[in-house]
Amino acid sequence: MLETENARAVSTDGINWRIQIQSEIYHTPWQELAIPSNYDRYFMYGIWSKTDELAKTPVHPTLYQEHVEQSVQDLVELLTTQHEQVPFTARDDYECWLLDAKTYRPLVLIDSATGDEEPVFARVPSWYPCEHNDNSFSTTAFLARQQNVANSVHAKDILSNVIKDQVGTNATAIWVKRDDAGTGAGKIVAVNRKNSKLENKLLAADEFPALGIQTTWGDSDQRLITYDYISWLSPVLLTLPHLSPDKRTQLEQAAQKRPFAVEKHYRLYPEICDKALLKKILVEAAIRKVSGHKTESQYNKRKQNY
Repeated sequence: MLETENARAVSTDGINWRIQIQSEIYHTPWQELAIPSNYDRYFMYGIWSKTDELAKTPVHPTLYQEHVEQSVQDLVELLTTQHEQVPFTARDDYECWLLDAKTYRPLVLIDSATGDEEPVFARVPSWYPCEHNDNSFSTTAFLARQQNVANSVHAKDILSNVIKDQVGTNATAIWVKRDDAGTGAGKIVAVNRKNSKLENKLLAADEFPALGIQTTWGDSDQRLITYDYISWLSPVLLTLPHLSPDKRTQLEQAAQKRPFAVEKHYRLYPEICDKALLKKILVEAAIRKVSGHKTESQYNKRKQNY
């Protein structure tokens, strides 16, 4: 992510950048004399890439427009000179975690921030494994549930429910300030519900799962689905900056199963342990594209038909 005073550019592949502008929100947006609220949000302005430059999206007419064009121009100029320097140094040393309802230990990471703004909680803190329209995650755990075709049970929903059960009815979420650039101990700076035992508590570094989700809990099926999820998410997890060499090597091995995802994210990998393996994965992605497969789901569906 690149930021200026009131605009930012966000990318998940280092090629296409979502241009977002920060603007005040109006309490009564359809009134001619609407008064802006006392807080800002980011709104989509367009997509920028080196090859296609800036493609604008429709901007809501009630957004506060003063200096917007100049802010976008300044951001695009910054992108032009710096976009090829990815991956940028991580600055989000504030993290928001859902806690295990029984142990009150970090269970799954749901957000992160730089600390430039006061941490806020969602009205109902929650976590979901992936985009709701993405059904590519699969698991060999809970086979009985997955075979319940009538109810269209997907692995992502099973994992989501596993986490919900562990979090409990009244989810407890915390914001912590991590030491050592996001790998050390974490001091709790905010809790979404009153709990004197948690306020300002210091959590040891080993209480935070290195890959953002706890794996040493529950029964064998719960652990298996979590490991399957980490394997599936490996092309994205490889963008994390503080992985141990052993952990990075394991993730690179797992990422072989998803060459399209690796091809999308590899420019953001801060380190590569096995360069020959990465080259092999990228070649596989290119071969599949030449064969007419644009997505993993297309490739897997055609493979199943043979």
